[in-house]
Amino acid sequence: MRFVPICFVLASAAALVGCPDATPGSPDGAGGSGNGGGSTGGAGGGIAGAPNFANATPVELESPGGRSADEFGWAVATSGDTVVVGAYRDYSSLIVGGAVHVFVRDGDGYAVQTSLRAQPAEANSFFGSATSISGDVLWSGAQAYSEPLEVAGAAYVMTRNGDSWVSQQFLQQDPPETYGKFGNSVAVSGSTAVIGAPTLDGKAFVYESTGGDWTLTSELVADESINDFGYAVAIDGDTALVGTRAHPETPSTVFVFVRDGRDWVQQAKLVAGNGGADFGSCVSLSGNTAVVGSDLGAANAAYVFVRTGTTWTQEAELTADDGAQDDAFGSAVAVSGNVAVVGAPDHDGQSLNGGGTYVFARSAGDWSQQTKLLQPGGDDDARFGVSVAIDGPVAVVGAVNDATGTGSATIYRAE
Repeated sequence: MRFVPICFVLASAAALVGCPDATPGSPDGAGGSGNGGGSTGGAGGGIAGAPNFANATPVELESPGGRSADEFGWAVATSGDTVVVGAYRDYSSLIVGGAVHVFVRDGDGYAVQTSLRAQPAEANSFFGSATSISGDVLWSGAQAYSEPLEVAGAAYVMTRNGDSWVSQQFLQQDPPETYGKFGNSVAVSGSTAVIGAPTLDGKAFVYESTGGDWTLTSELVADESINDFGYAVAIDGDTALVGTRAHPETPSTVFVFVRDGRDWVQQAKLVAGNGGADFGSCVSLSGNTAVVGSDLGAANAAYVFVRTGTTWTQEAELTADDGAQDDAFGSAVAVSGNVAVVGAPDHDGQSLNGGGTYVFARSAGDWSQQTKLLQPGGDDDARFGVSVAIDGPVAVVGAVNDATGTGSATIYRAE
């Protein structure tokens, strides 16, 4: 049985966000997709202050070694000239242990730098279903990791030295919780990371790196009890977002936390102006701009919030110019500076459920659709837009076929 993906995040150069990697094909039946949003803007043509992706030439990546059914593209993230792609069903060493594949820019293309696998590895742990990268530090979640308790979850930190990557740390919630799903969402910005563990009430944890070791410094606590707190996370500098998974009986909310000395305090709660069905299960952050999507795209919208001082207000509601109710528009979001990328993996633009991804740009506080991206091949059920990431002039879109699990990731470099 194939489970419906749920948006998830991550972050990028200065911030990688996480729309939940809720749980692709997980034991509780939830799905997940990855995405990341960077914190750097970059200048370009078209709308002032926004890189122009309208004429960007796509570079399509496939799973190294030609592996099929590995869910390559379920999660994507980017930082500078590096792109990472999660494949949580990757098969190696006689187990389906998952992988994160690292690509680096090589002229006009991208070359494989390495393929990272869990250390320690566990079958069906979903390593690679949540990814985030900031410079030379990469985090991956494995929310179904089941040692010592069932679906307790885990997160892995990997670092790059030159062209080589090493497994740096293996982390779990202390103490682990049954079905805690620690690592369901991950986000890293510089020396700070946020990890989501969306149990019934949910938790989110802040880790900081000192001398190369990552240690738990804070647990983010909301001012109310809400379902699946930590389902999505994002971070940029001293600000973090924690999203929740939508429930019909519970208003969806995104919580904003800021660092105050050694502590983190809640600054605001973001709520969609129109009530936004499924709002909150996808989040991305870039400076004073947050973009929030939905897990199933029921609202067919993504919402932009901006901060002035300590006050957050909704700046825009983003919708596709050719959207349909069942497109799942908003199930993956990413923002970098004045550009937001929104996935619609069930869009029927050029093929049945082929998917589409929409790029929006801001000028003087107004957002407009800059372009629509489609998978180069346009295959049926490709679900192009199941994950998205952006860092300045580089955007990445993941695609995973519902029926086969075969995927791809496409890189766009703006003019």
